Amino acid sequence: MINTTTPDAFFDSLTKKEIDDQTQYWIKHTPNSIDEVFRRWLFAYTSIHTGWQGNVMGYQAIKDFIYWKWNKSELRKRLRKSGCGMHNMRTNYIWEFSKKFWANTSDYLPQAGESWRSYRDRLVQNNKGIGIAKVSYVLELMYPLTCKVLCGDIHQCRAYGFKTNLRDNGTDKHEYESMEYHWVQKSIAAGTSGPVARQIFWNRMKKQPNSRFWSWVFEEESFAITGGS
Repeated sequence: MINTTTPDAFFDSLTKKEIDDQTQYWIKHTPNSIDEVFRRWLFAYTSIHTGWQGNVMGYQAIKDFIYWKWNKSELRKRLRKSGCGMHNMRTNYIWEFSKKFWANTSDYLPQAGESWRSYRDRLVQNNKGIGIAKVSYVLELMYPLTCKVLCGDIHQCRAYGFKTNLRDNGTDKHEYESMEYHWVQKSIAAGTSGPVARQIFWNRMKKQPNSRFWSWVFEEESFAITGGS
């Protein structure tokens, strides 16, 4: 059962300045093209089982995907050199995801009448090597002001009283969705979105004034070499 003591205290402590600053920042860094959507997925894949520094290094190594889009060996080489870890497994999962994504990009967008959870769960089922928390993370990055699912990573789970990550099946799934529902509803009540609130939570945990200590990687997108069709 979830324990909301810590999250409730966090939401009670939110300031208008924090909310406004992060909202304005993420308005500017919401994806505006299918290439940018693809890169959000790459960022999520490179975040799995690594710290934020490894995540940034892995993403930086592969964000200009025109260089490896048709060359799996090049993708592996870039991931290995980045030092983000698990480069063989990560290569396989990203390579398979990339082929599926570019074969039908519309599959990665919400379908008519699809709820946020249904959208997220469909993507979890259709993509290997990336679970409920990280797919939710993709959607947070794609729709930072409107997303109504939660990246329930280990830090969120601990805040709600769990010692380990929650999975996407059985009792874990029920607990995950209870945690998610509470976070989304508290965010709405605080006048913000779940993703913006979670960025503030993360900033505080890392003792940073804003998310730019890692999210600067998205600030260069307009200069990145495109690989889309």
